[in-house]
Amino acid sequence: MKFALSAVLSLLLLPSPASAQSDATAQNDRVRQDLMGKPVYGAGSGRIGEVSGLALSLDQSIASVVVTIDERVNPNRPHLSVPWSWVRPQLGNPTVMVPWDATTVAWATQRRGENAADDDAQR
Repeated sequence: MKFALSAVLSLLLLPSPASAQSDATAQNDRVRQDLMGKPVYGAGSGRIGEVSGLALSLDQSIASVVVTIDERVNPNRPHLSVPWSWVRPQLGNPTVMVPWDATTVAWATQRRGENAADDDAQR
């Protein structure tokens, strides 16, 4: 009887999936508040953009940070995704550093545009 009672009590004390999800949402909101609008600097190249959002995985964990590229790097101001593993250790810092220089960012955003144009041409 004691075993059955302790098993029931332990199940009652486990967080519900909804509770776990609301905890994840609250944590994501705190991270979003910390990161939104922070400048993003590339390796030895100065400012390349600013944090403009978070991308979440299906389980609502943060998968990546969305960076809007500065106009001086690409006049179209595209967005690039930075892996969360690169950004997470930098929480609380006044800026975010990525291992890209401005040339790499310009190339990546140009390639993305070319790929989109290729996709449109195939339709």
